[in-house]
Amino acid sequence: MDKMELEVDIPPDRLVAWLQHDFATSAQPRFEVSANRVFVEEPVSGGRAGLDVNDDEAALSGFGVLEIRPLPVGVGRWSLRLQIEDALADHLPDEGGVPDEPEEMTLEGFEAAFIAPGRGLSYATLEIADEQARSGFDSFLSDLQSGRH
Repeated sequence: MDKMELEVDIPPDRLVAWLQHDFATSAQPRFEVSANRVFVEEPVSGGRAGLDVNDDEAALSGFGVLEIRPLPVGVGRWSLRLQIEDALADHLPDEGGVPDEPEEMTLEGFEAAFIAPGRGLSYATLEIADEQARSGFDSFLSDLQSGRH
């Protein structure tokens, strides 16, 4: 079986709260988690959004990206990627310009910046390599949905 990527329906607030609880109550980490903020500039053509036709402006969008993988690394490993769009980029960096590289965040920082009602569109994708990985993810999803840890 080649690697497959599937869309999954997971409420971002539930996922983050479940992970926070799991980290607080587990003696050993069970998941590798990375959280990042990425900014993307997209040109806005003149004559739109009240701009003069000769103006060259860019719209700034921010994305929160949360990636979760089970530990330990090995066969049957899955990867869950949650992306949340912040089209208004409300949470610009405090100092300096917009970074070219992804900005690392804590899980708490990710929650503060991206987990709020009406924050933006969210997309969750699952990457699996085999049926063992799918079974492992299904077990994780069942725990998440039931609140089990």
